[in-house]
Amino acid sequence: MRQFYWLIEKGAPLAHQLTWSHYSELLPLKDFNEINYYIRMCITHNLSKRQLRERIKNREYERLDDKTKEKLISQKETSVVDFIKNPIAIKNTTNKEIISEKVLQKVILEN
Repeated sequence: MRQFYWLIEKGAPLAHQLTWSHYSELLPLKDFNEINYYIRMCITHNLSKRQLRERIKNREYERLDDKTKEKLISQKETSVVDFIKNPIAIKNTTNKEIISEKVLQKVILEN
């Protein structure tokens, strides 16, 4: 809760917009910008706890372009094109950062 105390600016409380279930999904996140992004998504799209969990699980914020993240942080105006995510999300079970083409082909054929 202290994390949210430092995170949320002074103003109207989010209690009427977010539930404790939303908070419990957001507490494990470490990046304040990521938390702010998911809070904004919950408010604008009226996300349920399950929908929020799915977006966090799909790493929606991490898949955004760096320029879009900077726009969100500086609260500049964004367009629809900024939020088009990378359609390729590969779950890496080999625990390696870089995947060779051969391993990538094997992962694609398995799934």
